[in-house]
Amino acid sequence: MTIAAAGAEQESHAAEGVTGVTAVAGRSPAQIAFSRLRRDRVGTISAIVVVLVVVIAVCAPLITHLVGVTPNDTNTNLIGDGALPKFGPLHSGITGDHPLGIEPGTGRDTLARLLYGARISLMVALLGTVLTTILGVFFGILAGYGRGRLDAGLGYLMDLILAFPRSSCWWR
Repeated sequence: MTIAAAGAEQESHAAEGVTGVTAVAGRSPAQIAFSRLRRDRVGTISAIVVVLVVVIAVCAPLITHLVGVTPNDTNTNLIGDGALPKFGPLHSGITGDHPLGIEPGTGRDTLARLLYGARISLMVALLGTVLTTILGVFFGILAGYGRGRLDAGLGYLMDLILAFPRSSCWWR
């Protein structure tokens, strides 16, 4: 098709009220990420599991209150000879009151300790991530504004740190 013919075709479409151009809606990076996540089954299931663990950890006091146990209650009356629980299959202490059993020796409820342990683990992970982000932004801004020798020195320091394998780092 020649240029003149293409121009004539556009004029005929314009006369009919058709421009031939369709509007394309833009998508934000978040919309693109969520659409990719919806298509990935393993990613979707993993995201659901992570959200579920976080919700359970945050609601640990409520869950343990509903079950009627606390993490540090010692049920010494439930401990038999040899520091093993007196009841449940295989002397594990699993009953309706203690769905995951009790600890041998101490008699503390395993479910309550698991829920409160998840809270502590999530808090440590969150604080570690926040601290790492703050330090990274601080040193990045310092290197960006300092330029010259400061930027080169921080770059060489990072090269030195990254040159060693993770398992042989002096701080591990």
